[in-house]
Amino acid sequence: MISPSLNSFRALAPLARIPHERGPYSVALPTTDHIVLVFGQKLGAPAAAFSHPNLLAKAPEVHWFKRYFRNGRKRWFCAAGYDLYFAVPTERIHLVFEAGYSYVPTTINGVKVLLNVSGGSSPEVAGGWRDWVRSFAHSSVGHSLRDLAKIADAAVPAAELAAAGWTWAPAKIDQGSSDPRTFQRCEAQHKVRKLLKPSMVIVVSENANRYAGCTLPVTSYCNSPYSLIVDNRLAVGPTLVDWVKTAALHDVRLTPEVDVRGVSFKAPEAMAVAV
Repeated sequence: MISPSLNSFRALAPLARIPHERGPYSVALPTTDHIVLVFGQKLGAPAAAFSHPNLLAKAPEVHWFKRYFRNGRKRWFCAAGYDLYFAVPTERIHLVFEAGYSYVPTTINGVKVLLNVSGGSSPEVAGGWRDWVRSFAHSSVGHSLRDLAKIADAAVPAAELAAAGWTWAPAKIDQGSSDPRTFQRCEAQHKVRKLLKPSMVIVVSENANRYAGCTLPVTSYCNSPYSLIVDNRLAVGPTLVDWVKTAALHDVRLTPEVDVRGVSFKAPEAMAVAV
């Protein structure tokens, strides 16, 4: 058993080698004194309202999820939510000596945290696998309020991070790859679906082959698989509803369109990666 003092990121950096039956496995670690960690929360989740003096920032974000079906196919879907940012000293982040393969297992103040990182095989690892943990990393969406409180207790306040040489600012959306209206659409879908009931009117999307742009009453609906029956005859999936216009029709308040997506952090020094 490796003691907590010896398996901290600070003690192991820049490289931790982990024996594994599937071949060489290693984790490259940052040499910075802190790592900025991002924890996502869906809109409406209790933990989305989390607040703490050590919370660096909270920003609206669109979270993407992948769902697998029994027949082997998969589907991506998105949900509006928020990203919560914490700066945790590397001496308080402890590596769990298991092969994560792009999901590096760690513990922080007793909370198990999976870091979603880049990884792969390359010549320098002799056919094995290496994960790269940067000085900025994402974790999974949906940690509980209790987990976030423990993470926050291990984190440092913004003033201490700035004194260590870090800088940060709101990150602009890349207009070439992201639509600033995506968050608003996801938020509208989340809020309108909570209000759905028979006889409620929806607006059909302009992308629909039939009844595009029409306003039709909901006859019935189900959540799994999710679909609406409108005007007693037309089955409408969630992608064929104009949720923003439907929200406006029912006076549902939405977050204004923004061209800011998350927060961009810059560490005081580049990460040194062992080869």
